[in-house]
Parts: sequence; C-alpha cells; structure tokens
Amino acid sequence: MPEYRRIYQAGGTYFFTIVTYNRKPLFSSQQCRDILHSCWQEVQSRHPFGTIALCLLPDHIHTIWKLPEDDVDYPMRWKEIKRLFTRKYIKQIGSDGARNELHQVQGEASIWQR
Repeated sequence: MPEYRRIYQAGGTYFFTIVTYNRKPLFSSQQCRDILHSCWQEVQSRHPFGTIALCLLPDHIHTIWKLPEDDVDYPMRWKEIKRLFTRKYIKQIGSDGARNELHQVQGEASIWQR
C-alpha cells in the first residue's frame, strides 16, 4: 500500500480529482450522474462537508471541499461515496466493471481507479 503524504487540517479546504477505473466514461450516463448525486447527498447529510466547486466529466470528478472546523476525515467521506456508488451502480446497472485479477481476488468491483 502506498504511503501518501497528506495534510490533515481541521476545517481545511481540499481539492480532489477522482477517476473511474480505466477512465471508463461512466458519467456520460444520466443514470450514473443521478446515482452519484444521491450518494453525494447521502454522505453529505451524515458527514457534513461543503462543496465549493464541482466539475463532473465523463471519466472523472474534480471538486473542492470545505470540512467542518472540528473535522479532518475526508478519506472516510470518499470511501463512503465510492462504496455507495458502487453498490447502487451494480444494483441498477447490473455490472461491476471490467474486473481484473486483483479485484476478483479481493472481491472488489472495478469502478474506481486506485
């Protein structure tokens, strides 16, 4: 597992780029955009964060978040958004992506780039 050097600052503002696995253009589909929107809102209601900016492209997301003053846990929020999206995507679309050998061994779907 890589050892990322990340800054964790309570109440911080963070820029993220999140990419789909193999740059699959999932967000070209209105259904996938709707799934993402519902997951985003669900996580935001349980673990508040401000969305300052969002740019949704067919195969990736750029966003700027502002966390609450007493919170630094943006990785948990992304984990939840990705987890919820993957479950809803598989349930509604019926596909778990182009699973590679590592994903199959670990029981993961190939929706998001690591």
